[in-house]
Amino acid sequence: MKKNIVIAIVVFAVTVGVYLLTAHLLRKVDPPDTAYFNYLADAFLHGRTYLLNPPVTADLTRFEDRWYVPFLPLPAFLLLPWVAIAGAEKTSTVLFGSLMGALNTALVFLLLQALAKRRWIRLPTIDNLGLTLLFGFGCVEWYIAMEGSVWFLSQVCTVTFVLLSLWIAVEFHSPVLSGTALALALFGRPHLVLVCPLLFAIGIQLARDGNDRSGKDHPYRFVLIFILHCLSVYA
Repeated sequence: MKKNIVIAIVVFAVTVGVYLLTAHLLRKVDPPDTAYFNYLADAFLHGRTYLLNPPVTADLTRFEDRWYVPFLPLPAFLLLPWVAIAGAEKTSTVLFGSLMGALNTALVFLLLQALAKRRWIRLPTIDNLGLTLLFGFGCVEWYIAMEGSVWFLSQVCTVTFVLLSLWIAVEFHSPVLSGTALALALFGRPHLVLVCPLLFAIGIQLARDGNDRSGKDHPYRFVLIFILHCLSVYA
């Protein structure tokens, strides 16, 4: 486990470096005007749900002479500490997106290693690392992570919590923590409730394999606790 964490940290650091270097080379270091979530976080800190004087109004919703962000607020929640310290104008959504994208890449590696430990896949560490790099640098993740715009920040952050939910389910078989992670993902993209059958299957299979650390190996215990906790957090 410690070795996997160390490798995941290295993967995270390398991915952040490549993403930020790419943003610099493409001259996309400055956050786009359509970032919005930094301004939404600032609105939350001031007890509002609408934006004051947004730089642009593309993709915003106007209601009673006020501009609202029509996207679910997961990234804004995550940005609250940063915005509280630095302010909305000095919050870099490009850096934030790159950090979250790099975290996604590290979580992919940890998930693959957890699956290998369960022998649900039979790949060595080097192969899992190769698949991880394909995720980080061989798909759209590379582009959307460093973009910093409202649509892509939401996608990147949602993927973070979906991967976290899957990793926790496989590695720790914790329906409470896994359900919490998925509930948070639903604050970014609610249609990802469709991931639930996969998580249910993981819990049922672990119980049947006798890997339930609580000692109560009823196949549907994980499912019941997961559903109840996910609903309680999302509600």
